[in-house]
Amino acid sequence: SNRAVDSQIGPPEYLEPASQPVLRKETESIFESPSSTAFKVGELWPISVGGIWLLGSLVCGLIAFVRIAKFHRKVRETEMASDTVQRIGRSVARQMGLKHCPKLRITYGHIGPMVWPIGSPPTVIFPNGLIEELEEEQLRTIMAHEFGHIVRRDCWVRWLELLCTVLYWWNPCLWLARREISVSEELCCDALVMASH
Repeated sequence: SNRAVDSQIGPPEYLEPASQPVLRKETESIFESPSSTAFKVGELWPISVGGIWLLGSLVCGLIAFVRIAKFHRKVRETEMASDTVQRIGRSVARQMGLKHCPKLRITYGHIGPMVWPIGSPPTVIFPNGLIEELEEEQLRTIMAHEFGHIVRRDCWVRWLELLCTVLYWWNPCLWLARREISVSEELCCDALVMASH
């Protein structure tokens, strides 16, 4: 009877072939892993680029927000211009075709005349030292130039420029375009002043 059982079960070596397919599958999976890994890397590449772009956009947006908030706080610390400067400003605003004269404020900081677009009407800031040194006609010319930015709505260009910077910070053409736009705006405002006289 033991011999009959042994003949049914067979010697141990007859069981070995059953394990060979398992070993073959494991061997095939080892040789196939590089191609599958490369495929996964190919899938992760767009995600990595998108992550870098998003991180750069967040950093640019955060830097811009902090700078705007800081400068706006400094603008609130400036002083209202004198009655004489306000009178000159109203006259220049009418000459430039503005319905409302911008807010005129004086700063003791080391900055040049500029338009601050936040608020309605916009604020034009003049350094106190410049106001004290200029004659009235010279002051009118500088005011007309700054008011020209408001007439041309260059303030809206600044917001569009900020949006494009946040989205396309990685593109060197953007930074070149920003510089060219700034130069063109100044030239256009100078031409507008000359035409208004």
